[in-house]
Formats: sequence, C-alpha cells, structure tokens
Amino acid sequence: GGGGYDGPAGGGGGGSGSGGGLSSTPGSPPRTGGTQKGGSGSTAAPATAAALVAAAEEQAAAPAINMNMDGEEGEDDEFFDGMAAMPTDQEIDGADVRVAMIGNVDSGKSTLIGVLTNATLDDGRGLARSTVLRHRHEQENGRTSAVSVEIMGYKEGKQVIPQARQQNQRWAEVVEESDRAITLIDLCGHEKYLKTTVFGLTGMMPDMALLVVGANMGVQVMTREHISIACALQLPIAVVVTKVDICPQPVLKTTRQVHGTQHRVHGSWS
Repeated sequence: GGGGYDGPAGGGGGGSGSGGGLSSTPGSPPRTGGTQKGGSGSTAAPATAAALVAAAEEQAAAPAINMNMDGEEGEDDEFFDGMAAMPTDQEIDGADVRVAMIGNVDSGKSTLIGVLTNATLDDGRGLARSTVLRHRHEQENGRTSAVSVEIMGYKEGKQVIPQARQQNQRWAEVVEESDRAITLIDLCGHEKYLKTTVFGLTGMMPDMALLVVGANMGVQVMTREHISIACALQLPIAVVVTKVDICPQPVLKTTRQVHGTQHRVHGSWS
C-alpha cells in the first residue's frame, strides 16, 4: 500500500493499494506521487518528508561547489564569493526571480523579507514583519503558518519602495514602476507546518532557496529538514545568518561549523 501526503488544503493520504502521493491545491502544478509501474517492477515516488531526506542524502556524491564554512576568522570573503558562483541547472528569468525563504522557526525569515521590501530596519518588536504576516494569530505570536508572498521591484538598478500599507496597493506600485522583480516566498519554520513548507517549495516553483539561520539558535532539527528538502528538489541554496549582534562569538563560530557540516553531508557544497 502507498501512504499519502496531505497538502496544505488537506487532501487525504492513500490507504491500501498502490495509490497515495503528494497532493496539490487547485491551480498549482500537478505533483507526481503514488506508485509508477513499468515493465516487471514498480517504483514508489517519495511521499513523506523522511523520503525527501533520504533522497537528498543519495545526492551527496553529486558535483558541488567548493566552500568553507569552518567558521575561522578571515574566511568571510571566500564564503560569500562561493555563494555568488553557486551553480544552477535551470535558467532563471532575470525579470522575475523567485526566492523561497526557509529555516527554523524564529530565525527571522519574515522580518528579513519586511526589511528588504521596505528598505528599513526593524524596531525589534515586529514592525518589519507586520507587512508580511497575513493572519491575526501570526501577528500575535510572530510565527508564519501560511505561505506569504512579497515582491521587490527594481527600475534601472534602483529599488522601488512602495508607500502604501495594503498589500494589493503595494504590489500595484511595485509592478507599475519596476522593470524587473524579485518574488520572496515566506515559508513556515515550525515543525507543525512542515507540509505547508513542502507545498511552498514545490507548488510555488521557486528558482532558489534562501536559508535563514539564527546565529544564537544554532542549526536546529527543522533547519536540517529544510536543507534536505531543498537539496532533494535540487534548489540552489544561499545562506543568511541573522541575529549576529546578540550572539557571542563562540556560539556564532559553532553555528557556522555545524551549518557547514550539514551542507557537506547533503552535497550542497564540499
């Protein structure tokens, strides 16, 4: 029998038989799932997060970018130069680049999107993320529970800063005044909403993933899960380390070392 995997819209899992697989919401590209029969045998497509992790581990031997994340002083230039040269197997449309924000809960993904799209710093009390989070409970606890999208527009190399507070009005300003855009997809970091994050990484079809790591939190379980899933989907990964101003240097060094080890394990760099 093939177990199913519920999407955010709550499509049920498979029971007995050969059915099951990733479900998709209306309007999203169909997802491949269930059992594929061919010849005398059959192969089952990954249907759970655990299967995605296993698929990512099988890619550890794939060609990867050479980067050093040992956390030694004086290596930051090499680290960011490597990120700029990160390879991708797919063409990215320069007029609209889609970036999925991944990482553990409370690492600062929504705040980072708010800071980038408004070109202003956060006040430490959730001001930046208030334009990104959509639901009341998200505003109250500061944790994303649904896929949210924001856009950054550029015209002749300069960012277009919207002045309106309403999302539709902000988007209208950006679209009308920009000649190219970056779509930032805010995904959930809490384990409870992992299915929603998987949907965002598949149904929203991002060109790359931006992994946000809280320096003072280290590499948590969900950080590892998100790295595994992004690698299984063959998404290029860039890394942002947040909260370095409140993190002791020894903790920051450990975070960088552990984080680098995780990427080497999954083959995202060597």
